[in-house]
Amino acid sequence: MAGEWQSAKFAEICEHSAFGPRFAGGLYAADGNVATLRTTDISVDGRIEYETMPLAHLDLGKFQQHVLRVDDLVITRSGRVGTTALFNGFRLPVLPGAFLIRFRLKHDIAEPRFYRYFFSSPVGQELLTSVATGSVQQNLNITSLHGLQVPVPPLPEQRAIACILGTLDDKIELNRRTNETLEEMARA
Repeated sequence: MAGEWQSAKFAEICEHSAFGPRFAGGLYAADGNVATLRTTDISVDGRIEYETMPLAHLDLGKFQQHVLRVDDLVITRSGRVGTTALFNGFRLPVLPGAFLIRFRLKHDIAEPRFYRYFFSSPVGQELLTSVATGSVQQNLNITSLHGLQVPVPPLPEQRAIACILGTLDDKIELNRRTNETLEEMARA
């Protein structure tokens, strides 16, 4: 039960964190060898739109430490502050954009899908916005996020919760696509 869960500073369940790197705009190219995940490629509900990511020609050796891995958590740090997504992989290496923070969690104590749902929940969003700074343009930083107290349920509970919520998300997505198809048929 949630009342019996332990809590910890977010830093304690993170293996590594980093801001997305910056590089010259002239390196973007339709035939690039690297995709770049921007805040605009992440929907409000945390889905990554992989097909909208721009490509760039980059020397991967210089950016290797920034390349996203499957199950990396990304959180927008400005603009639409606190939007949280989980990277599921792509056909090319992917770098997070400069306005994203990448968190690689310790898999022996933290299920990334659980924390994606936690930070997307009203409680998680309130927690994220509580450490946002700036009066005109809100911003998040790694230090503030690392200091957040987050729930740490036992790993089997994290996985079960993430599985249930993932199943519901899949159903919602299927219904959304069905509605789009029906609307297209009605227009035709």
